[in-house]
Amino acid sequence: PRIMIVDQGQIILDASQGEILSRFGRQRTLIVKFRESVPEIEVREGEIVKRQANDLWIAFDRDRISAFDLIRALDQDQGIADVSIQEPDIESIVAQIYEHGLEGER
Repeated sequence: PRIMIVDQGQIILDASQGEILSRFGRQRTLIVKFRESVPEIEVREGEIVKRQANDLWIAFDRDRISAFDLIRALDQDQGIADVSIQEPDIESIVAQIYEHGLEGER
């Protein structure tokens, strides 16, 4: 589907949902579940945004590192039990565009 974003009466973006997700949705979140508590680890190509019990949330830019490479860098015998990837949804991307404008591409 096509999406038009209107700001102050002007169309600021007219693109397909896929184009918008590709252009503005580079930031992903890797959720790592450990068998035991989260170990002290350093993430070079991402940012730890949350730690809770056995879970760790890492925000990363898909254009800088793939999820596979990030998982591989973490799994140095750290006891990873499971991983999942959270993609940005179109609603949060549209909100980001309204908040930061088109220059806020991430």
